[in-house]
Parts: sequence; structure tokens; C-alpha cells
Amino acid sequence: MESLHILLICPESTEPVYAKQTGTLAFALKSCGLKVSILVGEQKGSPLEGMSKDIKVYYTPERPKYKFWDKPLANRMQRLLMEDESIDICQLMQVKFPYTQTAKAATKIGVPIIGRIQKAKHIDKNAVPYWQRNSFIESLHLFKPLIAPNSGILSQTRLNSLADVVLISDGVDTQHFKPVLSKRPLRRNLGLPEKGTLICCMANIKKSNAQIETLKRCLPLSENLQLLFIGDVVEKEYLANLEREAQLQDVKDFVHIITTPNNPAEYMKASDLFMLLGGIENRHNTLLEAQSSGLPIIISPCEDALTLTNGGKSGIVLDNSEDAKRKFRKLLTDPTYRQGLSVEARPFVRKKYDFKEMVHNYIRLYEKL
Repeated sequence: MESLHILLICPESTEPVYAKQTGTLAFALKSCGLKVSILVGEQKGSPLEGMSKDIKVYYTPERPKYKFWDKPLANRMQRLLMEDESIDICQLMQVKFPYTQTAKAATKIGVPIIGRIQKAKHIDKNAVPYWQRNSFIESLHLFKPLIAPNSGILSQTRLNSLADVVLISDGVDTQHFKPVLSKRPLRRNLGLPEKGTLICCMANIKKSNAQIETLKRCLPLSENLQLLFIGDVVEKEYLANLEREAQLQDVKDFVHIITTPNNPAEYMKASDLFMLLGGIENRHNTLLEAQSSGLPIIISPCEDALTLTNGGKSGIVLDNSEDAKRKFRKLLTDPTYRQGLSVEARPFVRKKYDFKEMVHNYIRLYEKL
């Protein structure tokens, strides 16, 4: 039997999160014997270009300014399906208006298309211009099925009356994210403080990811407790405000900001805790990678908070309750308590979010279509 040919559609491949998800899945499917191609929404410069000689990356032409009604991504996909009849299944990696127009284009040609929901708000019809809502809803129902990567998004699909939905949890390659026996040599190589507790916050530097709130929550900082912010600078003004706040609180020597690191996983392994108080919906995988590296996590309340923290066994949800505040301070200062959560973290990820199981779930789904 000839292997299936999957076309992964990544409309925003210059966004690191989306590029990583698409590229990782493409490599995994290819290693399992499937043929994989990728269609991106950009006209050039995708980081997915050239990642493998066996994975072809196709670009989308720019929409002419006078053709405001044009659907460049959907049209490019349609042409591609007509040119390459070996493509068996399309998979939209980011269900979001107007990218959902690809569902109608694929259905018109008779090629099955499935769609992965990245964020719950992306399936909210109220976020779409009212004159295009009916078309948007019709497109959502053409994905057979939609993929929910977590229980929170799954519950939102039910609220939006979307029936054909499958839960395939994001997986983590735990072989890549392993704890280290001694953090000091790794910290030394990375130029980080060798002693003390190091809290890692890995997310793009912008207001919605709440780095300033993280800084304020962790005060007082000292040689024994330091913060590590890792991520691309999306909002320069917010970065300036973050640096100003560290200066104002007289803790700038204990706040380390690393932008565009080549080896983010190494910084994670060198840390003791992982903390994220904003943008959690976009960072489920990062939180799981941190736990795979043996780090307890600290997150703000969200719909999937208890699931992500393994019911509080490998992390805490930092709300305004006195109990949460007490556990938070204890986690920062008590190595024994921290170790208790740490030993639960990696087994939890390996059991619930195994990367190979995620890939096999996708393949089983493809074979049913």
C-alpha cells in the first residue's frame, strides 16, 4: 500500500510557536513513512523552508490590493491539490478566520481536510465580521474532524455546537527535555548565576505574557532567588517597562533577560522553577516541556490549570487565595517541597502527553478518512 501524502497548512509560519508545531509534526510523520508537504501563508522566508529535502514547502502569492475579495491561501491550496493528485489529506494547523476558507476549497475538490484549533477564541463567531459569520460557521463544519489539543478547547467546541471534534493532546518529546544531574556546570556554560533558585519564564516579551506581573510576584529577589526571562522581544516598549521596573525595585542584578536564544531548552534545564502568568493558552507545550525537564510550574488561573499542573501534584495555580500564596512562597524557598513536586513532573508528562502517542493518534485518524 502506498504511503499517505499529508499536506500541512501553516498560515503563519514565521510565528515560532506555529513553525515549531508544524515542523515537529512534519518530521514525525515523515519518520513514520508518510509523505509530507507544507503550505505556508507567507510569500517567502518561512523558517520551515529547507528543513528537509524530502519535505516540500510551498508559498502563497500576495493578494493584489485591488482584489480585496481574494482568498490567496485557499486558492493556492486548491491549485496545489489540482496539480498534485497524490495529496490524500489536508491539515490546517491553525483554525482561524480567514484561514478556514481552505475547508471549502478542499471539499470542492473532494480532498478530506482536518483542522487543529490553536486557541478557543479562533472558533468564536463573534470575533468574525458579522457579514462573514455564516460562511465562517459553514467552513468550521466542513473540517472532518476538528482537532482539540486540550480539554479546555474541547469544551469550547461544544459550546459552539461543533459536533465533529476529536481530542488529540499535544505531545512532548521527553527524550529532548530531560533533567540534568547538576545544574551548576550548565549554568556556568550559559553565563547564569551558579547558586540560588532560578525561576524561568519562557515566552515572548509582551504585555499579554505578564512578565512585569511575574517580577512583582517574585519580590524580593536576591542572590538566592533570581528571575530568567527568555523570549523574542515583540513589544519593545514593554521590554523597556520591564527593565525600568527591575531598576525601580532595585533588583536589576537578579533579573536576566535573554532574547532570541539559540538553545532555549538548555536554559530551561538550568532552572529550578517555571513560571507563566499570561499567554498560557499559547504555551501549553512549553509548560509540558518544563515539567518534562523536571521543573515544577507556577501558572495563573485558567480553564486547563488543574490539568496542566497534574491536579497540583507537579505545580501550583497562583490565584489570590492565601493558600496559593503560601504554597508559592514555600515553593520559592523550600528545596524539599520543590523536589516533591519535581519528582512528579516528568512521569506525569510521559504518561499523559507522550509525543509518539500523539503522532500515532494522528496517523490512526488519517487512516480512517
